[in-house]
Amino acid sequence: MADENGGFDCGGLIDAVGKALRFEFGEEYAVYDEEVKQGMKTPCFFVSLCESKERLYLGSRYFRENKFLIQFYPKNANRKKRECDEVSQRLFDCLMWIRSGEEAFMGRKMRSEYEKGVLSFFVNYDMFIYRKEDKTLMGELSQRNIARV
Repeated sequence: MADENGGFDCGGLIDAVGKALRFEFGEEYAVYDEEVKQGMKTPCFFVSLCESKERLYLGSRYFRENKFLIQFYPKNANRKKRECDEVSQRLFDCLMWIRSGEEAFMGRKMRSEYEKGVLSFFVNYDMFIYRKEDKTLMGELSQRNIARV
């Protein structure tokens, strides 16, 4: 998940959330990570990073909070609320743990909201990251001795 500078690649987490959604809900539910202008198929999910914060700890260690928004657009126009309620309950379970490569991430601060026929589900995937620092701790020291007689 770290990039070449020791930072963090958030696209890997977005992909991991999408993979967890496809595993839980199947291929009949589309998963998007970019805005769709035309041709949106429902039912579908939109996955986005909506907020990211970082705090410095000791040395080059940082704590990063990544707040994700997963929006669900139901298919059934007559049962939108009920469909969103059912999906919300499943999201709590399927997003508790996601896996990206060798790493597993625990979902925290999960909550859902229903408004105007759309379910908004929020989850944090927080982690410590380490940044490589290319610092020379000591410079070169030269000494010149002059013999005095």
